[in-house]
Amino acid sequence: MFGFILAVLAGWLTPVAEGPVARSLAKAMRPHVVVEESEMRVLAFIIMMLVAGLLAEIFDSGSAFWVIVGGTLGFYGTRIVTRLRGVLGGRPR
Repeated sequence: MFGFILAVLAGWLTPVAEGPVARSLAKAMRPHVVVEESEMRVLAFIIMMLVAGLLAEIFDSGSAFWVIVGGTLGFYGTRIVTRLRGVLGGRPR
């Protein structure tokens, strides 16, 4: 369960990690691999999921499946909540 929670947090923090983490890694990889601007969010998500997966493994909590599900829910969480509010009759914010 802790791995799932870590993955939700990592998915939610992906936009924050895009600037300092993903761009720094892309700059370091530039001589070997060119990372397009449109790929920065994906690179940040991959990095965050690797961190969440490593922490889940260190704490021996969660499986790869739940880490992926948690990361996806964290990444798309605000969109999912907004959509559910609209479907259930509340005003989307």
